[in-house]
Amino acid sequence: MNRILLTIFSAALLFSVGAGAQNLKGKVTCEGKPVEGVYVSDGLDIVRTDAEGKYKINSDKRQGFVFVISPSGYTVPLMDGLQPAFYAHLTKPAGVPEVHNFELIKQNQERYTVIFATDIHTKNNPKLRDKELIREYLIPHVREQYEKNLAYGPVVMMNLGDLAHDKDWYAFDWDIEKAYNFLREEGYPGPLYSVMGNHDNDGATLATPQHPDEDFNAEWLYRKAMGPTYYSMNIGKDHWVMLDNIRYVNTPAKVKDPNIAGKRNYTIGLNDDEKEWLKKDLATVPEGTNVRVCAHASFLFEFPVGKGTQFTSNEEMDELYAMLTRFGTMKAYTGHTHRFQFARNERYPLVRDLMVPAASGNVWGNGENQMLGIDACDAGIVICHFRGDEVSDEYLTHAYGEKWMRTYDMNSVKKYFLTDEVSAERFKKNPSWTNYGEGDRKNMVYANIWMWKPEYTVEMYENGKKLNVEKVDESDPLLLVSPVNNKTFFKEQKFVICHHLFRARARKAKSTVRIILRDETGRIVHETVMTRPKAFSVSAD
Repeated sequence: MNRILLTIFSAALLFSVGAGAQNLKGKVTCEGKPVEGVYVSDGLDIVRTDAEGKYKINSDKRQGFVFVISPSGYTVPLMDGLQPAFYAHLTKPAGVPEVHNFELIKQNQERYTVIFATDIHTKNNPKLRDKELIREYLIPHVREQYEKNLAYGPVVMMNLGDLAHDKDWYAFDWDIEKAYNFLREEGYPGPLYSVMGNHDNDGATLATPQHPDEDFNAEWLYRKAMGPTYYSMNIGKDHWVMLDNIRYVNTPAKVKDPNIAGKRNYTIGLNDDEKEWLKKDLATVPEGTNVRVCAHASFLFEFPVGKGTQFTSNEEMDELYAMLTRFGTMKAYTGHTHRFQFARNERYPLVRDLMVPAASGNVWGNGENQMLGIDACDAGIVICHFRGDEVSDEYLTHAYGEKWMRTYDMNSVKKYFLTDEVSAERFKKNPSWTNYGEGDRKNMVYANIWMWKPEYTVEMYENGKKLNVEKVDESDPLLLVSPVNNKTFFKEQKFVICHHLFRARARKAKSTVRIILRDETGRIVHETVMTRPKAFSVSAD
């Protein structure tokens, strides 16, 4: 059965009419004993288990799942060594009852760690060597940090979407299920909780009069392989909500790959079922709980201009903002932008959106080691430690470990830009790019500080004397001259602007510059010493 027919068959099963009373039943236990007061959901309604650990739902089954919202102090077993067994596929029409039981495991969650990896983009593309790079860098790196952080407490893995790449499902015979199985077979540690990215959809599907929801149609294989597209769980003092904010449209069009049926386009926001479920989910959360939201597309723009949100509709973001800020700040963890930013925006002052940089850099495409993001941060993973209300975060690159910034001696950069023939040709084709061969760059020092937060201040000292530092919205010099395998983001200057780039003019060409980051209390959180002159090349680390 081909994929489109299987999609239609699955949708027909899930949308069968005539839901019977309490047609979803089951029991939640721990160590063989019933657990009372645990929430269970079919993606639309949410019920609580009774004193015998039993739940009953009158469900139309249209989401195709039932899942347990694990309470604080508990986790769930792994179903395949990687995914947590918090959900079950529904296998019978809506009018037919079925039973699904869930098991909980007690866990000390006073302290725990989350390892975020996003935009891994397994493509099975021999030109990009993506599988080779994942084996060599990503999986050993993740496993090392997983094992190291077990000493702190439980470790949870979170995938923020785009594990696969819809354009290559057929070109390289590599769909989301194969991408997931590849991670599992290569020893990626669990439990792995995931959200769905835009590239995790099947571009071969199209809406039909019988099944007009293209977003639902295109999710069919993700749902089969990786479970619900939205859900929640409690860990320690935190309520984690995993959202699907990609609405796949896939406007019909003729494209190069005959297997792809449309433009693979999408809008950003929540569908109606998800919004209604979220309201019910948040109603279960007691006051004083930290609500943390994961999604693929960032909630804010990656820079403080425009309408403030990446949501297609400001009104929809306003609605979500009102729901989530009831718990204080809206604490979000997102991917999608292939850049690292602690995003803020004046329109939504209570949103704290940590844009996790792509584990694949720019889809395993840029830089000599193929691991530069579009703001030239190095590909890696974000690790957050949680203890009650306290949170600390760190960024570890695959190739260099802990790394806060990259610094440039602009005397050397300008000379390189003026004499490099490859760069000259690129700037002819891309006149909107920042050309560091032009303008007054004499004795300037640039620092691309991807660990910068808006509440931080940046100071630079030349031989002990303080320099005047300014934040600039320009492109990182290294990104513009490095080898490029993926040109997707290089069409317009605005896509490659770096929003954590700082500069100061030194007094001398040969001097030592000390770069200091201070938090809002004035405490030094990091410092780097740069010795000049400093050479520049595409091999800059």
